[in-house]
Amino acid sequence: QLADRFDHVPHVDPSLAGKRLEDHQQEALKEIYEGLLINREKMCAVASCGSGKTLVEIAAISASQAAKKSLGINGERKDLLITEGRTVVSGIRKQFEELGIETGIWSGGHKELEPPIIVAGIHALHMAKSRRQLTKNLPPETIDLCVVDEVDRFLTKPRTKIIETLQPRITTGFTATKEWPDGRHISDAYGPVIHELPLLDAMRQKINVIPELYIYESQINESDLRVRKGEYDPAILEAAWKHAELHKAIPEVYGNILPQ
Repeated sequence: QLADRFDHVPHVDPSLAGKRLEDHQQEALKEIYEGLLINREKMCAVASCGSGKTLVEIAAISASQAAKKSLGINGERKDLLITEGRTVVSGIRKQFEELGIETGIWSGGHKELEPPIIVAGIHALHMAKSRRQLTKNLPPETIDLCVVDEVDRFLTKPRTKIIETLQPRITTGFTATKEWPDGRHISDAYGPVIHELPLLDAMRQKINVIPELYIYESQINESDLRVRKGEYDPAILEAAWKHAELHKAIPEVYGNILPQ
């Protein structure tokens, strides 16, 4: 099921379009697939901010759901995506919904745990009064895949302990930052980094740096240029060309400082 999603995450309704993965997203999914082939239970993917990690996360979870459905083993089993912050939880749920995928939620005072996919905020899990209460809501034996979004923010002992308590069969972490200044590394708790897209490589592929790398044309309208005796006003025309040249120079300037 994961291999079927290397280039396209289908919509639940086959009559509707799903979402196509970019080359770098496909690469991440393929490397997760290879990790599963050698029975890795924990692994991490590190990719530049803005590279669309959430779609890769959704592809992995939807593959898990499809696999269980094809085997007839869904039952009470869950796939869990844990992240930080109510706004992020809402944003991720919206991306699931755009593909017709139903999700439950445990965040910001809301707890809907019936659906087979749960999007949870780590703060809400912290608020569980005890380990018993946490495992009562999310029984460890039922969690097949746990996706940890922004996994570098889960390197504290309490957060790591929560995920260990849930005992997911497979854990995958996604982030743009793999190491803390004090030396703590995501692989210490969440498995080896099996995929990496550094910021510099992402920039060269025009990922998340579109305003800096695309060539701008002047946004000056011809109607704004004053005409005198059949000719454009020299002062206004000069200002317009300076504006255009500055914008056209941006990619060259950016390219020169990029290696630094």
